[in-house]
Amino acid sequence: MATVKTDTTFDVYLNELDEKDQDTIIRLDQMLTKQFGKDNRNIWEGKFWGGSQQQIVGYGEIPIKGKSDETWFMVGLARQKTYFSLYVNAVEDKTYLAKNIKTNWGK
Repeated sequence: MATVKTDTTFDVYLNELDEKDQDTIIRLDQMLTKQFGKDNRNIWEGKFWGGSQQQIVGYGEIPIKGKSDETWFMVGLARQKTYFSLYVNAVEDKTYLAKNIKTNWGK
């Protein structure tokens, strides 16, 4: 992971988006901050999976196994070219939550 949690504020990130995308991100952010709070929201930037350079709004933090000083977001929200992505890194009973409920998810 060549990504970092940045000092970029959510408002700065939001202002970089098209107005139509801003509306969608705001609605999704309202749902996520209701669960995680605004204090647990950070902008992550860098090369993510597959080598794509992007920004992800991360909610909550979980420790990276074996790296006591590093964390990762529990849930991430990203604007892609033609869609929005929601990344779920939560674990329940030692299994990623997304695997437990994958029949209810999209692609």
